[in-house]
Amino acid sequence: MGLRSVDDGRRWVTESGALMRSETWTQSSGYGRETETIPGTRLSADRAFLKELLAANPGYSLIVGLKLHRRGPRYSSDNEDRSSYVPPYNRYYLIEEDGIARTLKSSD
Repeated sequence: MGLRSVDDGRRWVTESGALMRSETWTQSSGYGRETETIPGTRLSADRAFLKELLAANPGYSLIVGLKLHRRGPRYSSDNEDRSSYVPPYNRYYLIEEDGIARTLKSSD
């Protein structure tokens, strides 16, 4: 695909300008002794990159997995309302040559 690294080595671009990037971060939550640091990572690409990737590999599709886990406050009792926190889940998407992400149904 003729990828070349740009800037700090966390972004890659094709000859046509399609882009993919890697991101990492931390987020601090709470105050004082209750402060906790929550890390995150993500690999993202624009639609043009996905289309080029699939065009470079005819007959193949891309399966993307997403794992989401949100934590509630570290110092809370079981009686506190936790309804605003989404339970952990995995979701999978199929991306074909048209570049559209379609949800794959789980057998749960």
